[in-house]
Formats: sequence, structure tokens, C-alpha cells
Amino acid sequence: MEAERLPKCTWLTRVLIRARTLLQIQILDELLHSEDATLYLDGTSKRGDHFETFDVCTESGTFVLGLQDMAEYYDTLDDIVSDISGVFDHEDRTLNKSKIMPSFKNMMTDPCIVNTKFCQLLEASRQEHVPKAADNWASLSPEQQQKTLEVNDLYCGLHYIVGLAVNAESSLKVWENLVTDQPIGAMAKGFRSSKGESGKQRLIRTSLTEGL
Repeated sequence: MEAERLPKCTWLTRVLIRARTLLQIQILDELLHSEDATLYLDGTSKRGDHFETFDVCTESGTFVLGLQDMAEYYDTLDDIVSDISGVFDHEDRTLNKSKIMPSFKNMMTDPCIVNTKFCQLLEASRQEHVPKAADNWASLSPEQQQKTLEVNDLYCGLHYIVGLAVNAESSLKVWENLVTDQPIGAMAKGFRSSKGESGKQRLIRTSLTEGL
């Protein structure tokens, strides 16, 4: 079976743009009615290029805010939020942005030192926008106002465990090379190991694979 007619790249591009616009409309509506959203952020590198992604979790679910080339963390978020804020009308961009930024009350990140500075910038943004967006701001006590402005900075502690595992594996590989120059574990039976993998780690991986 052969396809006689396939969509062109221009058609696929139009579909992608429309799907992205619909997603931005949904996110805009969600954040305009949210006061306790959780912001997720993470970065990655691929062949020398650096990317940053932001997700947001509300009572309705989790949404992808956007993925862009990494510059400054906060500047990247600011660009994404500005883009979403003006999805209907560019004239509404500033007003919508002033309502969206206060909705980010929580953060979930890894314990990277860069994210500490990002949290400070996000709190500074809340200090600028929250008093304007809150109807009862003047009636709150100084303690309540401070509590409202704070960002709950959560982070994934599993990164520490992963770091311990990586270093333990490296140490085990060094120890094996010191005590013998012969293959150990599964490698002694002819199995190949990935670069830097110890014989005992390869044995565990082989056992799990064979068990499945």
C-alpha cells in the first residue's frame, strides 16, 4: 500500500501553530483563575545546545508552559509568560502578565544553586504584582502580606541519592581494577559492559534482565 498524497511541511507547520495557540489559550485561562500554582523547571543540554522547560501544575492538572533555548532562567520564564499573555490581543499582554505572575506560589526544582537565585527573582516578581492583583491586600496584616509574598521552594531530594549512586559505582570500578585485571561478574561470562560500568553492576543488570 502506497500513499499517493501526503501533507506538506507547510500544512504540518500550520497545524502545530494552531495546536500551540489552543494550548496557550487553555493555560492563560487556567492561570488567570489560579492563586496557588506550582512551577516546575529543568534544563538539559544536547550537542552543545542548552534548553529550559517550564511546566505548571494547578488543581486542573499539569500543563507545559514552554521550552526554549536557555538564557537566564527568569528571563526565559518571562518570555514564555509574555507570549502566553498576549495570545488573544497584544494590548492585553501587560494586564494578563500582571495577573499570571502572582499565580506561581510554589516551585519544584532540583537542589541546584541557580534555582535559589531564581526563587528570589520569582519572589521579587510577586512583590511587584501581588499587591496590585489582590483585592483585600490593604486589609491584610504585615505578617499575612509577607506570608502571601513568599514562594514555597520545594526540591527533589532524589538527586542526592542519584549522586551517591554514581560515585559509589565509580569507586567500585576503581576498586575492581586494583584487585584484579580479570573480568568480574557477568563480564566473566562474556557479557559486555557499558563504559565505566563495574563488573558487579553489570552482574546485577544482567540478573534483572534475565529474571524478566
